[in-house]
Amino acid sequence: LSASTGAGETIDWYADASGGSPLLSGNASYNIPLISDTTIFYAEARNPVSGCISASRTALTVTVIPRPTASIVANDFVCEGQTAPIEIAFTGTSPWNLQYSINSVAQPVVNSVASSFSTSYTNATVAKEYIITSLSDGTGCSATEFDTLTIDAPIPCYITWNGSLSN
Repeated sequence: LSASTGAGETIDWYADASGGSPLLSGNASYNIPLISDTTIFYAEARNPVSGCISASRTALTVTVIPRPTASIVANDFVCEGQTAPIEIAFTGTSPWNLQYSINSVAQPVVNSVASSFSTSYTNATVAKEYIITSLSDGTGCSATEFDTLTIDAPIPCYITWNGSLSN
């Protein structure tokens, strides 16, 4: 954060609108600590020679924007030769830019996703691992943790019926 003052003045930074001890004294810039919620900091002009201070402190709001997330949603098994839908759901602010890999092979970057992203596990014959490798959202924030989905090796799916039909 930074603030400007008149000639010969300096800035003191506070956590409260009035009273309290300064977080930092005599500096026009304040490096905020790690915060997890939107926080208001206050700047107060002070003349270091006379000790006079501004009539009120100026509020500066720091808004914390959560990092985007993506979750892969699908069945973790599929019958041999079948197709299974895979959906990637997002949190954050659209649009999202996404990259993922299948069995460690990078897939093309998908840009400007408006809501969710769908793909398919097609013609299933082997196990596949889907890993999100990169994600950013419309605020410019990037994810730091990524989701993984492993679809087990397909199994033959048979239906056996030992019954009878009656009217």
